Order: sequence, then C-alpha cells, then structure tokens
Amino acid sequence: MSALAVTCLLEDATVDQGKRFIPEEFTPLSYTPSYRALTEEQRLRYNQLQALYFNEQIIFFETAIGRKVLEALLRDSLPPQLTKGLRQFLEEEQQHTEMFRRINQRCAPQFYGAGHFYFIQPPRSWMAALSWATQHPRFFPMFVWLMLLQEERSLFTPGE
Repeated sequence: MSALAVTCLLEDATVDQGKRFIPEEFTPLSYTPSYRALTEEQRLRYNQLQALYFNEQIIFFETAIGRKVLEALLRDSLPPQLTKGLRQFLEEEQQHTEMFRRINQRCAPQFYGAGHFYFIQPPRSWMAALSWATQHPRFFPMFVWLMLLQEERSLFTPGE
C-alpha cells in the first residue's frame, strides 16, 4: 500500500488511545527488567510515546539527511536512469515524511500543533553542520550508506 493510500485511510480513522501504537519489541525499555515493574497503563503510555518518537526519527532522517543528500546528488550530471531513480526516491521519501507527520498529528495533536518535532530538538549549530555535510555527499558518502541502511531496516520483520 502506498504512503498516499495509508494517509487517506488515516484521515477517516479514529485513534484508539487504549492500544499500543507499535510492537513492544520496537521499544528499547521492553528488554529491561525495569519494564516489567511498570503498570500496564505505564507500559501503554510508554509504548505510545516511543512510537511518536520513532516516527519523529524517521521524519528527521528523511528531511535532515535523505532529502538534502538526494537533492545534492540530483544537482550533479548523472545518467538519466539514475536521475529518474533518485527523483522517484525523493518523491517517495516526501510522501513517507508527510504520512508520519499526519500520524503523529492525529495521535498527539497536543504535541504537534505547532511543529513536527516534540522529542527531537537538536541545537541549531548541529543542524547547520549536518545541513552542510549532507549537501556534499561525494565528500561524505556515509550519508548515502545510512540512507540505504535505513531503507533496508524498514523492511525488517521480527522473527525472520
């Protein structure tokens, strides 16, 4: 299902605040002994907050790294097929970003009424350095590698 189709479904969906938002295995604390000491209500809220943060991470990486790297690569003279693939990749990343923004907005409008980030608040100086580095992917190919790693990780299914 495309990001656009999922987003359309979200518009009509009601958020059930009584359910977990992501599988428990995706939350770091669930692997610790202290997690078992939490009440069910605390585990539920932790899960929901962790899901919002997880979505913010995706938004951050897609906007602060992915978009800028792809745009920088597209400024170079590349073979037509590669240019076409990079444009498609950029378009899909923009759709994913919008989908995750809408999910967070629907799940926690009190956090996302004024912006797209609640948990992630990097210093401006770090963002300036990151912005400069991502606009030079030929000098910092690790960003391309990180993008591919994230894309590959998004296909991971527990138990495989």
